[in-house]
Amino acid sequence: MNYQRLSNLFGTLEALKAILDKPTTSRSPAYVRREDAPFFENRFRIFDEYLITRRPEAFRDFIRLLPNEFEDLYQRIGRRLEHVVAHAGPISGRHRLMIYLRFVTQGMSFAAYALDIGMGKSTVSQVVAGVTEAIISGRQS
Repeated sequence: MNYQRLSNLFGTLEALKAILDKPTTSRSPAYVRREDAPFFENRFRIFDEYLITRRPEAFRDFIRLLPNEFEDLYQRIGRRLEHVVAHAGPISGRHRLMIYLRFVTQGMSFAAYALDIGMGKSTVSQVVAGVTEAIISGRQS
């Protein structure tokens, strides 16, 4: 992964860390609501298509990383992003990383981005916080 890109990513993490440092009531894993479960499989269809086709330029335009850079980052932090299966099923680690990367590169609010991908804003917020924690702990280890 390019050093400048990695440096910029860590700068973004420092800003997001301020959000994580605020006291919260509880930090339970973000799962899909039962009423949204029938639509869950289609939520990441576009991302999955970009990942499968492996057209590096198109993937970079979508996620701001080349496919091999995305996979390298996922290999480093992926085990920190996976959750056990629960009532409606977890959001996969790759999808969590995609949500995070799209959020930090698009500059939207949690509410706007949540509407864009068909999730609740608290789910997006929890995913972004969880991936931020995973990246920071991966950087420190």
